[in-house]
Amino acid sequence: MFALPDLNDEQWTEIVERLTHHGACHIVRHTWRGLRLAQGGSVPGGVDPADLAADAITDVIEGRRIWNQVTYPVFLDFLRSVVDSRVSHLVESAENRLTRRMPAPTDDGNADLDVAAHDPDPADVCRDRDSLENFRDTLVKEIGDDPLVAGLFSCIESGDTRPEDIALLLDVKVKDVNNAQKRLRRKAAVVIKTSQPK
Repeated sequence: MFALPDLNDEQWTEIVERLTHHGACHIVRHTWRGLRLAQGGSVPGGVDPADLAADAITDVIEGRRIWNQVTYPVFLDFLRSVVDSRVSHLVESAENRLTRRMPAPTDDGNADLDVAAHDPDPADVCRDRDSLENFRDTLVKEIGDDPLVAGLFSCIESGDTRPEDIALLLDVKVKDVNNAQKRLRRKAAVVIKTSQPK
């Protein structure tokens, strides 16, 4: 026989009530299939706090859980740990995971999946291309007759972005390229500001 405390009916009733309350508090803290209970979540198998309390006591009486009086000197604390363990198993169970079903196969044997296209809308591509060309033309006008900034812009368009490489191509000092980059940024900021809708 397993060690059980000698309790009268009133004490057992109080233990069941306290365990039920403990189970309810523990269940409310978790999400069930992605939802809290208040949001419509449900515990797998329809388990409720009274079930948890009854199962914990049954496990102890039938010897599946043995009360270690050194670790848990108070019997109710031990039963609470059994309830905690049961809730933990429910939380981690496969029934508590969110699952999404694949669509059934169609006549040709493939699933009818509604997948979004990865290609951009052709109208958006044309608009973007036109906007980019307009921006470039306006920036070239803003650059005007500054030959160093015009040369810098030309180098950037061709893919050369390192100041050292641009300085070699334009036959100027790196310091001059850095200053030209600042002027180009200011001119681009002016174009961006004037092209914004008001």
